[in-house]
Amino acid sequence: MNTSEKTNQAVKSIEEFGYAVIKNVFTEEEVNCFLKETSQANKKSKINFKGITVSRSHFLHISEIFLNILSQDQIFSLCQRICGDRCRMDHAFYAHCKKNENIKKGESLVNKSLGSGIHGGVNCAWGMNFYRSGYPININFPRTNRLNIHISLTDTGIHRGGLQLIPSTHVGNYNFPMCKGDCVPMSGDAINADLDNILIPQSKKGDMIIFLDSLLHGTSLHRFDRHNLYFMITSAFTSMYPYSMVNKEIAHLAKNDRQKQMLAEPCAVPQGSLKRTLGSIK
Repeated sequence: MNTSEKTNQAVKSIEEFGYAVIKNVFTEEEVNCFLKETSQANKKSKINFKGITVSRSHFLHISEIFLNILSQDQIFSLCQRICGDRCRMDHAFYAHCKKNENIKKGESLVNKSLGSGIHGGVNCAWGMNFYRSGYPININFPRTNRLNIHISLTDTGIHRGGLQLIPSTHVGNYNFPMCKGDCVPMSGDAINADLDNILIPQSKKGDMIIFLDSLLHGTSLHRFDRHNLYFMITSAFTSMYPYSMVNKEIAHLAKNDRQKQMLAEPCAVPQGSLKRTLGSIK
């Protein structure tokens, strides 16, 4: 199956379910190289919420092998199909999720906590400006312009833990805030989502899980430590974080036109975002 066929297959899955699992995107040798290089990353932040501990750090500056991910044929093609020809990377981090102690044998790893376990939705307060962009870049995805790319550096699944999601919730009136400061009254489908439908997709080292940010998603409990690389891709017109916080310091590392595009500043920032980025509309 060539790149175009793989892309079409993934897009079809995203349209129907809001996510896709793509097998064998990276070899075991490449994954081992990623793990070795990320061991040099300085842990920038640690998040502890409702039993989940995640250490996150910037990693793109460590080695050109990471920037090459952004220009890989299959990944770049998918980003353009979903976020538009002028798509860009908003932010990226290496994540290390610590295993949960004292999990009993046979105990479910599904995390039904709102926030850590499930967040997102088209109408989520912190995502309103992004999910309903004024620029419908792709007619097939008019309700989101943010794509999450999750590259598995360790195996994930129902018996190990990992990313979790509720399929096909990328459409509807869902609203699950992620943080305490984002809390708003829930209404409509927000209180009707069936948490019993939470799925922990199975992935092997080197697989890639991609999903729309409007899909209800979160993090399960973990029986083993989990390592992954995470990228958020947006359209050229939007940004989640100020450009100076994310790509400005590494833009000079780009080696080709695809990487330059991915590290470019946004054309504009949606009303209500954190602040207007440097060099936005002039």
